[in-house]
Amino acid sequence: GACTYTAEFKWDGAREATRVFEFANPNGDALWLSPSEKGRLVFGIRKGTKIEGVGATKPVNKGLWATVRVVLDGPRATLFLNGVRVGENTRMTLRPDSVAATQCYLGRDLKGGLFGGMIGRFTVHSVALSDRTPPK
Repeated sequence: GACTYTAEFKWDGAREATRVFEFANPNGDALWLSPSEKGRLVFGIRKGTKIEGVGATKPVNKGLWATVRVVLDGPRATLFLNGVRVGENTRMTLRPDSVAATQCYLGRDLKGGLFGGMIGRFTVHSVALSDRTPPK
């Protein structure tokens, strides 16, 4: 099924690979959004040793409010930053339900690494919203 994650946040830029959100299980399977992972905005899904996702070419700007939307629809994952498409993967085989998450975190990951900054809004929709659809 389709789904959309939308997060509005201001990242302080202090830590690389910090998580805006992470949904995980004790096996280490997870899905997450990072403002900067290896120097770029990334949404990822990990199941066992397989990792798939979509990334921008650069990180989110430090100290500025950003709206990031991840739209999953079939094999397509699209990443939007402030209403602009910044990444797409049309070959996704992992889905959020592949993770079977038992723990859902905002502003940290399963291991406790804390997000530096502020999160103003976070929504999950069970449909594929466009980049123009306002969050409710």
